[in-house]
Amino acid sequence: MKTAIKILLAAILIATTGRVANHVEAAAKKSTRVTGPNGFSFDSSSGVSNRFITPNGDTFNDTVVFTFENPRDSAVSGSIYDLKGAEVARLTIGPTPPSVTQSTLEWDGRMGGQAVNGGLYIYVILSEETVVSGTLVVVR
Repeated sequence: MKTAIKILLAAILIATTGRVANHVEAAAKKSTRVTGPNGFSFDSSSGVSNRFITPNGDTFNDTVVFTFENPRDSAVSGSIYDLKGAEVARLTIGPTPPSVTQSTLEWDGRMGGQAVNGGLYIYVILSEETVVSGTLVVVR
């Protein structure tokens, strides 16, 4: 729990100052693998491309990509929420060919075509009975 609080406080500091601290990135890499009854599997460390995104159009850290195993092509969706609980983006994947077991969801740091404010955001990924959530930071 202390690590999560440190990450949250550091993320708020980063969002407000624009500075990225190495110790925060290292702490955020603690890994948890979640596997659902339908074969859906998500690793909290390797399944998130980056937890700090800078959606400014320079093609460097403009998006976050969530990667997961989905061997049975189960229905998977994701949402991004601000700290007030308002949904800012809904993420969906299309059908995956039977030979592909890995799928992705992607967020470009936008809500309705407009860039969101810098700050801490919560992602939630749903696959039938499995729910995965975590945080990411938009830096402006």
